[in-house]
Amino acid sequence: MLTTEALHRETSSLRELLEAQIAANTQRDAATRELLNAKLDEARRLSRQRYRLAREMIDARLFDHVAKSDDEKESIRREFNIVLDSMKTAVEKAELVTTTAIQTIQQVIDSKTAALESEIRGLEKRVDRDEGKGQGITTSWGIAVVLITIGLSAVAIVVALIGIP
Repeated sequence: MLTTEALHRETSSLRELLEAQIAANTQRDAATRELLNAKLDEARRLSRQRYRLAREMIDARLFDHVAKSDDEKESIRREFNIVLDSMKTAVEKAELVTTTAIQTIQQVIDSKTAALESEIRGLEKRVDRDEGKGQGITTSWGIAVVLITIGLSAVAIVVALIGIP
């Protein structure tokens, strides 16, 4: 049978464990967000770099063909614009996919955090209820001891008055 003090120790250690777990989850969530933001920045940087390189290649191709006829130049310009438009579309799609993935991960993190917080609130209610029961039992025992003492005192007084040897 656990004493009130043992219950207090158990509830305190349970609270410490829960607080440590919450702190670890919070740190892990922050690290995950940081990592995702870094990866997104890297993906954007690479997309811009590829776009710039493609533009430079097309510009070089245009300059190489300066001597060609106006029809050929116009054809190259159209190709250039088509390539730029398709690259721009690809970059936009990649950014949309990355943003969606980050939002999904954020939703998962938020739901897990909410579940943990709900579980912790439930445990805190149970701990508080158990602490209240322990205090009630202690008070009941105190009252019982006082009543027994009063009863024994009354019996002793009666015995003394009657004179039972």
